[in-house]
Amino acid sequence: MEKLLIERLYWNRRGISWLLATEKNIPKLRAGNLHFFELARHDDRASKSGIAPALFSHRFEANHAQGLRFNEILEKTSRDLGIDVQTGFALLGTAVWKHISRIDIDAVELGHRAPVALAT
Repeated sequence: MEKLLIERLYWNRRGISWLLATEKNIPKLRAGNLHFFELARHDDRASKSGIAPALFSHRFEANHAQGLRFNEILEKTSRDLGIDVQTGFALLGTAVWKHISRIDIDAVELGHRAPVALAT
């Protein structure tokens, strides 16, 4: 605990919010969905694509329709922008992690075959 307190003080003094995330303060559904997009945070295809994550997310949301699954929307959006699906996933994941996507990560368990819920 003492080491964690020192770490928190270190980051807070540098103006960076620090929070210890555990199963007690983050719902399992949210943690799973964030884990789903974890790889996107480290995928350089998003930055190399020349497409802003916000633009991809906006197009993804525009393609959202009842009955379509996550993978179907991702494929359509990627195709519309002329990029491969992996780059689209990296862009969308980046948008989720930067809080510029309206995908509701608390609504349903995301996955390639999962439905998508958008926050209002």
